[in-house]
Amino acid sequence: MATPVPVPTFVPQIKTTTGSGDLITVVYGLIGYALLFIGAIALGFAIYGGFLFITSGGDSEKTTKARNTLLYSVIGVIVIALSYVILVWAQSFANSNVVK
Repeated sequence: MATPVPVPTFVPQIKTTTGSGDLITVVYGLIGYALLFIGAIALGFAIYGGFLFITSGGDSEKTTKARNTLLYSVIGVIVIALSYVILVWAQSFANSNVVK
């Protein structure tokens, strides 16, 4: 029987140690939860923008407002994703042997 091949992960997970009271671990955990909360808000704004777009009824002013809401929510999601990547990079850099 062949050995299973591990599936690569493209987005690394934030590493936390259970029961650790390390300040850096707590800060990274809080930042991770804050990014999750802000991401949920951005998703809510995307849904709201879609609702505005559907109910605009062809009015150009309402359509522009809906388009801007959708655009800004997508930009927000991109910024949040990049923030998460930077957080994971900073944590891996702090945990490496380079910084002691």
